[in-house]
Amino acid sequence: MAEMRRKSVTVAAVTVAFGLLLAGLSAYTIGWSSGGDRTAEGADAPKVSLERRITDFTAGFGPDSGYREPRRAERRAVADAVGLILDGHPDRARPPLAAAGFRLRTLTDSGTGRRYAELSDRTEDTDAPRGWGRVYVDLSAPARWSVQVPHPVSDEDTERLGARVLLGSPGGVLVLAGAHRRAGDGDAADAAHRTDSVFDAVCDELVRRGLPGVQLHGFADDSAPGRDVVASTGKGSAGRAD
Repeated sequence: MAEMRRKSVTVAAVTVAFGLLLAGLSAYTIGWSSGGDRTAEGADAPKVSLERRITDFTAGFGPDSGYREPRRAERRAVADAVGLILDGHPDRARPPLAAAGFRLRTLTDSGTGRRYAELSDRTEDTDAPRGWGRVYVDLSAPARWSVQVPHPVSDEDTERLGARVLLGSPGGVLVLAGAHRRAGDGDAADAAHRTDSVFDAVCDELVRRGLPGVQLHGFADDSAPGRDVVASTGKGSAGRAD
């Protein structure tokens, strides 16, 4: 894959973060409980650099890092659990997560001081990861928007950009794919183009709740000459002329 310009990622970070801040002021607000921030396996929320935690997680991604397609019930269980957390019911989210092989933690970001729920695949630390990804939910404010990273690592630095967008404004949800887009058989792990993934099921749940979202992609120098950022509605094949 052709290398992306790092300038593209830097400029996009500013542009997308500003757009999401405006989205956060929209009328799309879901229910939230102030008691919902004690969702961890344990009493407290350890302090971490969330950006580093995310980039450490994705650092080992590659075409050979492994992926298994989830069953419908597994996809639905994780998506339903995300909905329960958004509604302020973390205790009710734990059983479906456990059934799908996910864990639920609460973490405090050392930079912002905000607490986040982390939903992660228990197999990610094993010799045979399924590659189903992670979800982060800001617990400091009602959820108002989402940022989605379907191609971490293969679209260079989009995982880092996604983390920075999440941390840049309250009320966000980050949906992060758990494998390189070329892992697995064929395009099985290409989260942007498959509807049978945990990633897609969670995004569907957020759309059902009316949360606006931004999905981050990278592009090679020669795919958009003279452009640092390309913005699209994500629907249709014809773009609007300059």
